[in-house]
Amino acid sequence: MRICGAYRARFRNGSRIPGSQVRDVSLEEKGKVARMMYRWFLLSSVLILTGQCVSGELQKQPLPAEPPGFSQAQEIRPAIVWQESEDSATLTGPATGFLAPSSREISHYNEWLQKAPRDCSGYDARDYWARRSYPVFVRWHNTYGKPVHVEKGQSDEGDFARIFVSFRNAGLLISDDGGQTFHRPESQPMRYVGEKEGECDPPLYRDVVGIWQHPRDSRIILAVNIQDILLSRDGGKTFTALDFKGLSGLKSRNIFASVAASVDGKGKVNQIFLGTAYNGVKRLSIQGNLELGPIAVRVSDFNAGLPGLLHEPGVTFYEHILDLRWLPTTETLIAATLFDPGVATASTRPGSSGFSFRRVPGAATDAVNESMDCDTRGCLLIGTEGSFFFDLQTGDLMPVDRFSGRVSEDRSRVSESKSAHRSENGQNGHELETKPTPFQSLALGPYLVHEGPMVSLRPAPKTEVKRPEVLSAFYVSPTSARIKQPLVFSLIERYGFNAVVIDVKDDFGRLLYGSELPMAREMNNDREIAPVRALVKKFKEHGIYTIARQVVFKDLRMHKYKGHRNAIKNRYSGGPWTVEGDEQWTDPFSQEVQAYNLAVAREVLELGFDEIQFDYIRFPSDGPIYQCLFSHAPEGAYRTEAIESFLRRARFSLKAPISIDIFGYNGIYRAGAVIGQDVLEMGSSVDFVSPMHYSSHFGTHYLNHYPRDTRVHRLLELGTERPLRMSRGLFSIRPWLQAFPMMNHIWGYGYDYMAQQMQGSLDGGATGFLFWGPIAEFPIAGQAYRERIRRQD
Repeated sequence: MRICGAYRARFRNGSRIPGSQVRDVSLEEKGKVARMMYRWFLLSSVLILTGQCVSGELQKQPLPAEPPGFSQAQEIRPAIVWQESEDSATLTGPATGFLAPSSREISHYNEWLQKAPRDCSGYDARDYWARRSYPVFVRWHNTYGKPVHVEKGQSDEGDFARIFVSFRNAGLLISDDGGQTFHRPESQPMRYVGEKEGECDPPLYRDVVGIWQHPRDSRIILAVNIQDILLSRDGGKTFTALDFKGLSGLKSRNIFASVAASVDGKGKVNQIFLGTAYNGVKRLSIQGNLELGPIAVRVSDFNAGLPGLLHEPGVTFYEHILDLRWLPTTETLIAATLFDPGVATASTRPGSSGFSFRRVPGAATDAVNESMDCDTRGCLLIGTEGSFFFDLQTGDLMPVDRFSGRVSEDRSRVSESKSAHRSENGQNGHELETKPTPFQSLALGPYLVHEGPMVSLRPAPKTEVKRPEVLSAFYVSPTSARIKQPLVFSLIERYGFNAVVIDVKDDFGRLLYGSELPMAREMNNDREIAPVRALVKKFKEHGIYTIARQVVFKDLRMHKYKGHRNAIKNRYSGGPWTVEGDEQWTDPFSQEVQAYNLAVAREVLELGFDEIQFDYIRFPSDGPIYQCLFSHAPEGAYRTEAIESFLRRARFSLKAPISIDIFGYNGIYRAGAVIGQDVLEMGSSVDFVSPMHYSSHFGTHYLNHYPRDTRVHRLLELGTERPLRMSRGLFSIRPWLQAFPMMNHIWGYGYDYMAQQMQGSLDGGATGFLFWGPIAEFPIAGQAYRERIRRQD
């Protein structure tokens, strides 16, 4: 067993490490300092467990606050480790005390994963879910009260260490004995999954993204997933969703990301603070007794001083609030941001002027915070830029050496991944190939640290035409497919485009290729409108990668089918919900609609296409959407879950690469409450995500602090690197780029504009790009691609 020399010197004879001085402590004194050493031992235990060393002297670190009566003789234990393996994942915890490097599997997680089969219609479902069940957060509370989640016979009231570990898809686990045993709450909200293509899934839980425990009553716990506020009154044994007047409006416009609460002098919860993914912090003033219910709530914004980007005057996209903490001693709310990493503080007393924000110094544009823990003196932030201590007294944000070795490796791998397409002195390094690395999450006390930066990227399914390393595609409309084929092939030959996107099911639900599906015949939707079969064959002869664009839920023909039984309903009239013209929508929750679109995709792939691309994979965004009633939706199902369930069915049934089109803002922010497009949830089931990063579709003030000649480059770089960071390797980014003149006076247009779009995408880490517009505009993009971007062989 190897221990780093710097750590060996400090741990010998029970040495104390809160500062730079080291003194010996007798055995009798150990109990008195155990509380202060607790999390330092956890760090050393991880080093022993993983065989890693961090060089240099340890610097002074803040210690998390402990409530009165905490047991000073508590046993020190190693960390919890989640580890990706070749085709699975494991969660391990401590098997014995300190200085014993052994570990054991934590059964609740590993038993959950074993419920996914190795083979599901030829697809390795266990590998799929292993890579999509990594930890979201860890919370560590040294608690006084009566433990709930402990073995029988150990439930006397007293001091104990409570640990919350939340996973993507695999739910929440709670330990009331410092990690020796874990239990799952009896009631956790489950995901809506719809119909399945096969028994490919383990039980799927909604992600718990934030948690708060009452500082005086360990029975009271608040938790949030992206659309609900959950309350436990029994220490996490059970959770119920809060309900109050105004909640539906709050949920319809927000994605929840974190939670904290304040209590008055009597211990009564008087305010709940919700961190959101793009709307800052919501303050919920409580009238009534939360512990007993029911309650009345007044909702207000609490955003002044938080970082964000202006869309239009009066509309700001605030940065994702990763974590919230409320300190009772000073009545201070502390917020950690995900992107634009930093820490914000605000008084929650009446008359507060808002937040004061400190940004992590020198952070890269795609840097993120990963976790935060606080005490009355300050907060320790852990992220991709390193570790920083925020001093609550001085307001200073200072770098510290904790986990520096991990951060250096993480940053180097991110840089390596992006450098494959980053410009240097006008040249592109396309020849560099990234190597997948095992992904690991370490729970170092209350800090969740990712070794990575990502789950290892799995290659998309193989195709007949080799997928280009850097895909450069343009859109082929039905008209171009019918009468402009010479121009289409001229663009390819002259400028070197290596892929095309061809309509197979258009914006009106027409199947353009001559479908043989029985349902298509019933709809009188089986006539060949464009020579798709012949065109695909011709592209293959030229070695061109072909992508089939299939519009999904916007479908006039399915809307009318069988007396509008699959249409979105008008909640007031009871009839079908309609929009002016032919833009009509089906209900994304309808299993018949989903099955029909999967049948279309299978038929299209049989035509020889290399990839299927789903467009309008969302709920409607325009028209009187307040009238919409989704009659096929089970009670409580999220719109994001309807979209996710369809894509998961597609993943397990289509043996081909899958890509999706999403709104540009939805690629930068987790903003799926209205239209159901959550980039992380959707992207997790596909190979490629294509945000529609048309500059004309962003606010006139968005990124306007950049000069006009670099603004669109920054838009595409931001719009690529952010979803790529959120993906953790589960999907790649290939944005749609604008090849049509609109809002030229704001963003510009022409040769340089096209080059900036492409280079910004590649500098952000994209694996290619696709141009949307009329075919007459593509020569401008093609010339910029050939002269400024294309690899010169």
